This record gives sequence, C-alpha cells and structure tokens, in this order.
Amino acid sequence: MKLQSLHQFLWDKLQAETISVDLINVMLDLVLAAKLIGYNISRNKLFEVASGQNQSSLPGSEGHPLNILAHDVFRSYLEKSGKVTCHFSSEITRKTVKQDKSPHASYIAFINPLDYSNALDTLESPGSIFSVYPHLENRGAVKTGRLQKLAGYFLYGNTITLVLSLGEGVQVFSYDAHIGEFLLTHQNLKISKESTTYCLIEESQEEFPAEIQSYLNTLKSFKVENAPRYINKTKQSLIANMHQCLTGGGLVLYPQTKRNAQGSLKLMYAGNPMAYLIEQAGGLAIDGMHPILDRSAKNSNQYVPFIAGSYQMVKRVLEFYKNKSLSIHSIYCC
Repeated sequence: MKLQSLHQFLWDKLQAETISVDLINVMLDLVLAAKLIGYNISRNKLFEVASGQNQSSLPGSEGHPLNILAHDVFRSYLEKSGKVTCHFSSEITRKTVKQDKSPHASYIAFINPLDYSNALDTLESPGSIFSVYPHLENRGAVKTGRLQKLAGYFLYGNTITLVLSLGEGVQVFSYDAHIGEFLLTHQNLKISKESTTYCLIEESQEEFPAEIQSYLNTLKSFKVENAPRYINKTKQSLIANMHQCLTGGGLVLYPQTKRNAQGSLKLMYAGNPMAYLIEQAGGLAIDGMHPILDRSAKNSNQYVPFIAGSYQMVKRVLEFYKNKSLSIHSIYCC
C-alpha cells in the first residue's frame, strides 16, 4: 500500500491554498529538529537512566541533558529561517533562555522542546509539543487558542510519531528511518465519543474541586447493574496520556488543586495545542467551566486546568459543574 509522505501532504495543502509556504517551512524545520532529537533519545535514553546521569529539573539545577539538547536543537533550526518568533517552555536554568525575535517573522511559535515529566526515568516515551500562530502586529499578542494555524506533538518511541492538525482534522504520521520520511498512517483521526478509561494522578484527589471529586466517585461506583468498569491508565508523560486518549478514547484530567489553583499545564505550551487536537478530532477540552480554546492568554506562562477527551465523558463532567452557559455554544451542543 502506498502511503503519502508529509512533504506530499503539505504540497497538496499548498495547492489547495489552505497553507502558506512560510508555514510549510516552519513545519519542516520542526520535523528536522524532531528527527535529530529522536535519534539522540534512542541512542542515549537507556544509558542516561541506567547511569543515573539524569539531573533534577528543580530550580537551581541544569535539567536533564536531553532536555537541554532538545531546546538547543529546536532553537538552531527555527531561528535560522526568520519566519517565526519563538517562545520556549523549559526547565533549563543553566543558561538564560531568550526569545527569538525576528522583525520579519510571519508566525509565533510556542515550543515545549521535551515534555519530560520523568518519562525517561520510567522508560516511557517523551515527546515535543508545538503550537504556531499568525504574527498579529496590528492586534497585539496572541489572544485565544482558536487562532492557531497548526499544532501537534512528536512522540519519541520505537519510531517517531507526529500528530498534527492544520485546522482541518487530525493527521498521524510515522517516521520511516529507511527512507527518512514521515508517512501518513491515520488520516482524519477521530476520537471515540465514549470510553471506559481515564488518565489522572489520583494521589492529589483530595485537593481537586468538588465537581471533579464527585465525577470520579461515579466512575468508581459499580452499584448499578451492568455499569461499565472505568480503568485508570495514567502515564507520567502528558503526551503519552494524550496519545492514548486520541487513539483509543478516554479522558485526560489535569484539574486545579489547592496548591495549583490556576491548574498545572501551561496554556500556551500545552493546554492550547492539546485542546486544539482534541477538538479537531471531535472531542471536547475544557478548564471546568469554559472551552480552553476560548481563554485569553494574559502571558506566555499562564497556567490552566485541563479536562479533555471523548465527547460524552467530558459532557458528563460539565454536568457536575452545571454550567448551562455552555449549552448554547455550538461546539458543546449535541
């Protein structure tokens, strides 16, 4: 079976005038960076874990060597093009992380170079998250996630998986190292409307909002005859949880807690791109009361609660919040 390459896919979009040449160049720079990062992870991952060379990402430390490498690789590829102003989310403290500011940039990119979350320590697959907006000189800073021109992530496993949306559905590409190309393996991916799995770190459940606690209690109650048994399949990595949700259905919950009243995910570097993918795949993504993609970004380091996944599962969470204003929102109407 002949599979379409990423280059062919982007060329078709260019011919249909749904993507610009500059945006294609940004996407291809992201791809080149991911190839190099994936190679280094496959070469160094087991060595770093076994030798204990992974360093703490707490303030005052330098961060994991692969985290530093991922940051430097994305910067080196993106800053040369002059097409994009880059903002990086990073735990690196070894050096000051500056923003790339190009006077002729057409786009603004928000990059999480390595979604780490101790993924390497647990032998899970890490990934990189990206989100690109038009450069709106006359309208000031980026306002909401609905203005994204493309968003997605790279998952570094046995091969590199690219999950991408250009605003026309979600496409999944797998990297074939023999020919050096990303090949389209899942076109217009759709998340199932219902599922019996969820992803949630439950150690902090007592700090969750009452609405989330009530919802979780219903998942764990088996008193109703023939009620489905819900299974927690939480992984350490955000991207691993999201990939599991997108491809198999389910719910991903990173709610606010008493210690993290604003949530635990950065809106621009994780919340918006992941919400974009979920909605493009037919699911829902909310902060509890509102669609995440409708939230205005006050600054690049703003945090957000994140509840996203299969349509019907998120709708049931909304019922606990009793937020009737969402019933008139076109995306949230059945």
